[in-house]
Amino acid sequence: MAPSPNSPRSFSQLRLYILGDGVYRSRLEELVREKKLQNRVFFFGTRPNEELNLWFSAANLSCLLSSREGWPNVVSEALACGTPVLATRTGGIPEIISSPELGMFVERNVQSIAVGLERALAKSWNRAEIARRSRSRSWDTVAAEVEAFFESTIQHQLEQTLETHLRVIDEMVFDRHGRAIFHNGRKTE
Repeated sequence: MAPSPNSPRSFSQLRLYILGDGVYRSRLEELVREKKLQNRVFFFGTRPNEELNLWFSAANLSCLLSSREGWPNVVSEALACGTPVLATRTGGIPEIISSPELGMFVERNVQSIAVGLERALAKSWNRAEIARRSRSRSWDTVAAEVEAFFESTIQHQLEQTLETHLRVIDEMVFDRHGRAIFHNGRKTE
């Protein structure tokens, strides 16, 4: 939480607002007190969903520095509000932040995070474009893509199965009643 010693800029006006609760909250609050950062780091706990868009929209940057994730909605929510994201390359995050115009990636260490924060906060982001690009990935769009993928996969599987059955039939010899009497050169019973 200390400023980077190689920092060319001082972010004396920078404020950190932490939303949500978790197992590390008390330790983080203790660390803020130890470093005397109470006037720069604020804990707001769990907020109602209806309020989150206001927080994202007010933020200059949203950060998700996890060691593991799935497909974190918090990244999509920030982008939908036009807020760029600084994140680690874990889970589905690189698929969500698919362009440098949406956010930046850092390693999960102090130096990388400090440099990433400096760069992200100094960059002039096109928030309207971030929101526009994010909204192009609506639930309907993604559902249609998933549906098309499954349809394509099922169609491919059906074609392969039909091909196999036709090959087997081509290798069979039938009697006058349509019963197979030879298959692969062997008599059937």
